[in-house]
Amino acid sequence: MAQLRSRNVLSSIIQDVSEQIVPFKDKGLTIVWFGYLALVDVVQNALTAKGQRIDYVVDNDRMKWGRVTYGGVMVSPPDHVLTTVRKHAVVFVFSNYTDAIVQQVRSLGYRDDQIIRFPAPAAYAEETEALLGGELDATGRMTLRELQLVELDILKALRDFCAEHQLKYYLAGGTLFGAVNYKGFVPWDDDIDVYMPYDDYVKLIKDFPVGGRYEILHWEAYDEFFWPYIQMVDNTTVIMYGSTPISLAQGVFIDIIPLTGYPEKQDEIDYRVNMNRYLESQWRWFYNARGVVEISPERPADCRADIIKRRYDLSFYDSPNVATAVELWGGEEQWIVPREVFDYGRTMEFEGEQFSVARGYEEYLKLRARKYANAPASAVQVSHPINAYWKK
Repeated sequence: MAQLRSRNVLSSIIQDVSEQIVPFKDKGLTIVWFGYLALVDVVQNALTAKGQRIDYVVDNDRMKWGRVTYGGVMVSPPDHVLTTVRKHAVVFVFSNYTDAIVQQVRSLGYRDDQIIRFPAPAAYAEETEALLGGELDATGRMTLRELQLVELDILKALRDFCAEHQLKYYLAGGTLFGAVNYKGFVPWDDDIDVYMPYDDYVKLIKDFPVGGRYEILHWEAYDEFFWPYIQMVDNTTVIMYGSTPISLAQGVFIDIIPLTGYPEKQDEIDYRVNMNRYLESQWRWFYNARGVVEISPERPADCRADIIKRRYDLSFYDSPNVATAVELWGGEEQWIVPREVFDYGRTMEFEGEQFSVARGYEEYLKLRARKYANAPASAVQVSHPINAYWKK
């Protein structure tokens, strides 16, 4: 079986926030949380149990405004809230972009004693990675290119298995962009993304062998695995995956994300997009809150099977439109294309090998490109820290 270990730092984050709140709440001040949203609902729940609370949650991403998390926290525009409560507020900044946010808050008339900086989410993840990977030999650490080649071998194993078992898959995201523009990896890219129709995805999970060099990580087989899709890993390697609040130690991987059906009418599409965003926050709540806060009766102890059932009740093969259904709560724009865009049978070169791509990949890439259309190069050309190693 694949090796997988995880660590959740939310208890430490909650303690840090709770200790900071006490003196301000004693003065009757309003607490505004500005920054990372993936964990604020669990933080709020834990604070409520202590008789504390965050009064407002704000974020600069317009796509998140008005969003209500599974934990009942609504995201608001920062300038309006901060201007309204300025005379009696303190701002808790929890972000990987703390300096820029602090300057923004100062520009709205806040003094430095009204701004509390917390360690960035990335800093908490680094602490976790150090604990998970303390026994590793740093001399065995992979370069970016070595990591890419390991991932390429995983992709080739997936391609060969799919061909043998008549399963469909497609290069996706930055991997497809790299195939089109570089005939291989984008130079700074450090991961591989693959899409599969949900029916094929389920068969892959069921039929792929256990115990070999390559294995499938899935929430039903590995309870600590928190992603709402699967990964194919190389068991001769280990990678420290720093994510806040939960970090993982596992084999080097590629992401395999299921495609699902979408309806034809726009109002029905809008409903499903909003439903999937809500289910995303519910999925995150389950993993983030587990072992950290009390699970209340109105929130089922394990909601994952129900989430999967609701997300994939429309068949990829029988629907007029198709798309993914994951990673939407944080503001990611949903792309949706006609099903025929993902007709099978076209291949493209990637690192000297041929892999499957959607027949209408140009239309898909055009929609995906909207995410980066106005972003600076520094925000696009980003690699994660390479914490991947060969096993001893």
